[in-house]
Amino acid sequence: MSNVSKETFYTLEKEAQSLYEIKRSRFIGYAMPVETVKEAQDFISRIKALNRDARHNVYAYTVVENGNTYTKYSDDGEPQGTAGLPLLNSIQKKEIENAVIVVTRYFGGILLGAPGLLRAYTTAASEALELAGRKKKVLCRKIIVEADYKYISGLINIFASQGLHPQDSKFTDKATFVILSEISKIEKLCYNIKELTSDNANVEIGEYEYK
Repeated sequence: MSNVSKETFYTLEKEAQSLYEIKRSRFIGYAMPVETVKEAQDFISRIKALNRDARHNVYAYTVVENGNTYTKYSDDGEPQGTAGLPLLNSIQKKEIENAVIVVTRYFGGILLGAPGLLRAYTTAASEALELAGRKKKVLCRKIIVEADYKYISGLINIFASQGLHPQDSKFTDKATFVILSEISKIEKLCYNIKELTSDNANVEIGEYEYK
């Protein structure tokens, strides 16, 4: 799970790929949202396998997992400070978390020098991140509501009034709804359910989750 101390954060919306060419060298940027360090590492391994013939596969990631922030980058043989760090800076400049980026370089035979490398890796990374988009994640908690059947329509109205939709529902001797609610809405939600059912519903506040 991501960092429960933050009510909101931004991450990438989707996986994306960019291409930047200069002096016959090709810089291919790959960006992807992730939830864990392992997902980031698996993505890096996948891109490296895809580009085994490339001269360099530079990467960087920042992941918030279990309340801790993990950042890592690699120059993969490029001069120090010209590749991995610019990728990490590109992620941080976007103010996003839980993101990984790999820039693969196919060498074109012409040296670019440190300034040229820095510009090329930064450009490829920035373009991939821009194509991946930016998405807001909101901290929620799972709410499980169990009540008599006579309250079903009233409960559904309460959920709808707060823009909430049941993730799951079960109908046995009672009706059970599973809701993912933003933290800021929980107090009002519980109050409305209590008022509707005269405190006869069972409301369980469960684990944290981002949506």
